[in-house]
Amino acid sequence: MKFIILICLICSFSLAFSSEKELPSEVQWLVSKRKEAVAKVDQAFVEELEKLKVKYTKTGDLEKANLVVTLIKQTKSIDGEEKISLDGKWLVNEKVTRTFSGNTMIDQDGKQHSWAYQNGVITIQIGKSWEKLQFDPKNPDVLKGVNNSGTPHVYKRISN
Repeated sequence: MKFIILICLICSFSLAFSSEKELPSEVQWLVSKRKEAVAKVDQAFVEELEKLKVKYTKTGDLEKANLVVTLIKQTKSIDGEEKISLDGKWLVNEKVTRTFSGNTMIDQDGKQHSWAYQNGVITIQIGKSWEKLQFDPKNPDVLKGVNNSGTPHVYKRISN
């Protein structure tokens, strides 16, 4: 259990790349593989925690069960929000493609921009402009919203 927690903590450090240039494809591939590995470790960790929660509940140790529930919620969330992944290529307004990797969006010109998720809304900061898109967990491959000028945007995931 301590080993899994250690791996989760080590893997929680994000890859930061502050240049305006696009990440090399080999680096993008490594970032993608890292995210997949972290997701698998998190899933296995939560599955084991669920077993412990059931065990503690059955034996009447509700204090331990509640601690486990809290840890499950922390593992499934960041800052109280559900973890979401936008990783992959997206078609925007049926015209241009954008690539998401981690909390970075790479536009059609190869420039990197940051995005954040809070309260069901994805905000992409593009220079001094922004786009706000609604995230629907039932349909995570379609994002709809507007930019700061009020122009509607529809993102459709075309590959992971």
